[in-house]
Amino acid sequence: MAALPQGHFNSVIRVVKRWPADRVQSLQTAVRAKLDALGVKPNGRKVVRGMPDGSDQAMLMDLLLWVDTIVANDTEATTQLVAIDATAVARLSL
Repeated sequence: MAALPQGHFNSVIRVVKRWPADRVQSLQTAVRAKLDALGVKPNGRKVVRGMPDGSDQAMLMDLLLWVDTIVANDTEATTQLVAIDATAVARLSL
């Protein structure tokens, strides 16, 4: 499965909340394109509240490559994508 371990997922959420807006926008654009390709609707109610434990460092290219590996039957990874998208949209809306 392509799902991130919980610690890595937490780190992605942390960087979405702390990265410069242009980098968050790049990630959110890729995530939204993947959700569209998978036929999954975005869900703004899935935003991750608070700041999870984890690292504040991640490589944008590594995240984009991970997004690209997700396929339709990766339900856990797809759930993570929805949460990342919702969190990024909330962050960019501030």
